[in-house]
Amino acid sequence: MHCNYDITLFPFDLQNCTMQVGSWMHTRDQMDIFFSTPTDIFSYKQNSQWDLISMMAHKLKEFFGAAAVPWSIIDYNIVIQRRPSYYILTFVLPSFIITTISIIGVFAPFNDAGDREEKVTMGLTTLLTMTVMVTLIADKMPKSSDGMPLLGIYIMLQIGIAALSSLMAVIVMYQHCKWTYGESVPQWILTITRLTQKKGSPSAEGPKYLTPFDRQCNRNGFIKDIKDVNSSDNPKEREEQTAIVQDIQLMMRQIIEHLKGVKEEEILRKEWQRAAQRLDLLLMLVFLVLNCILTVGFLAIGYSNLITKT
Repeated sequence: MHCNYDITLFPFDLQNCTMQVGSWMHTRDQMDIFFSTPTDIFSYKQNSQWDLISMMAHKLKEFFGAAAVPWSIIDYNIVIQRRPSYYILTFVLPSFIITTISIIGVFAPFNDAGDREEKVTMGLTTLLTMTVMVTLIADKMPKSSDGMPLLGIYIMLQIGIAALSSLMAVIVMYQHCKWTYGESVPQWILTITRLTQKKGSPSAEGPKYLTPFDRQCNRNGFIKDIKDVNSSDNPKEREEQTAIVQDIQLMMRQIIEHLKGVKEEEILRKEWQRAAQRLDLLLMLVFLVLNCILTVGFLAIGYSNLITKT
């Protein structure tokens, strides 16, 4: 028996095997063989991994060496089809679930404050799990150098989706951390997330919020006229009162500038948080749809090549 083993569509592969039946000792004149039509498969027993699709036979006349009399040979073309349910339930479904949970976990907020922790760890854990699954699949797949099976391509694409989602999560984290440097939300992020800058926010006003040094140097006067609080006729007392008022004025100015800076930082942080949450949601939907399309496409390609058993 000879089989042209093609595993390109594994585990939806269809194999065509040829089995030759004939006599090695007797020529056609001595013994002639025939086959029944249709082929008798009464003794065939069902197999848990393969389905018998068809079994066709045809008779050949072969000449061996210098013999003038031919030999009778019957070729049986046996078409068998692999049952894919075991591989779908054991490898495809777990891979799809693991990748889906990974995408949701990578782009989900860590807490209600929008913190973005442990995302890289989640992505690396998923990649490690998929690598172990590839090792298990490699043991189950038939060995061939003609090409990668369909199931192997699917698993590799799943790993690619998981890796790409982790990379995009790191990029979003890097962009989100820019608020600590006082940078406003870029316009391209606002365009993608369809957000608008609020009036009065540091991003909308243009310049960055003041640094502590700028706040101390920005002294435009808190009390218009110091003489209004200098009621003493004694020059020494008046000088002391003036110094006290100036110290109070400086402290009040610093407090006001500090509170203003804290407010601007909080507004900027919330703007980045809203933009990062929108990016996370958008990327999560994109990768989930991509994962579903990949899985549906894999199943569609596989089942479209299966032959319905009659």
